[in-house]
Amino acid sequence: MATIIGVITDAGREKWSKYMAGVVGIDDIAGGGFRIGEGGWINIPPKVPKSPNATLTDLDCIVNAGSYPVDSRYVFPTVGTKAFNSVLWVSPSIIRLECLLDFTDANDDGFGNPPEFWELGVYDSAGVMVAYFTFPVDIKTVLNQLLYEIDIIF
Repeated sequence: MATIIGVITDAGREKWSKYMAGVVGIDDIAGGGFRIGEGGWINIPPKVPKSPNATLTDLDCIVNAGSYPVDSRYVFPTVGTKAFNSVLWVSPSIIRLECLLDFTDANDDGFGNPPEFWELGVYDSAGVMVAYFTFPVDIKTVLNQLLYEIDIIF
């Protein structure tokens, strides 16, 4: 399991404050699932993960597509989001999300290559990206699962 670093996005701050005030529930925060993408890296070389950017409204490989080669813009799922494997309320200030890409998920980047994932976004029930994470590259093939356990701490 990769070490991931994340931020609550600017667009998600209002939703998070409503959650902390008890106005909305955990389903409103994590009800939209997650997306994972091939962006979120800088080619120094070698490639390294970017620092998470709270101003992003979607994954970096979508918002800043021109920063990446055409074969490094793959997002899974290609439409919508994938449900969390689990959502756990740990304490009033911590939500734990488990993001799982199973053996059959995301094994071709559309160019016949295994995807190289560097970034993950968490979306609320309205489709707003409320948290953004980057991590060292994880290559996905039919031979492996990718599991990300994320603690969102307020």
